[in-house]
Amino acid sequence: MARPRNAGTIDSKTEHPWKKALLCIWWDQKGILYYELLQPGETVMAERYAAQLNRLSEEIDRKRPFTGKGKRNTILLHDNAKPHVAKATRQTIEELGWEVLAHPAYSPDLAPSDYHLFLGLKTILREALQNAGKSSK
Repeated sequence: MARPRNAGTIDSKTEHPWKKALLCIWWDQKGILYYELLQPGETVMAERYAAQLNRLSEEIDRKRPFTGKGKRNTILLHDNAKPHVAKATRQTIEELGWEVLAHPAYSPDLAPSDYHLFLGLKTILREALQNAGKSSK
């Protein structure tokens, strides 16, 4: 038996009052280094991802100046999505001199650090959904 929908609620099957956008974000143990919020419908292909990595490298240099001797050791953790393993991406990572930490096959889409990042986002989205429901009454 189907449950009646409450007036003003939004569930996963209703059309949301906003369009989906992709947030590309990189962080380290000290905080967010670089992010891009793409326009609704935009996706990340290998060339865009490689360009984002180059901008990330610039932000790392700016926000985390290297004061030691020798070479900075940057280790990148990303999943094995097609743009991440494409030839253009591998070439960019090699040019930057970064190491890639292996992502196990069939592992969850969210890294353990994502839970920290998305905890506040969950609250904001819940409030936005509640406000959207109130304004549609």
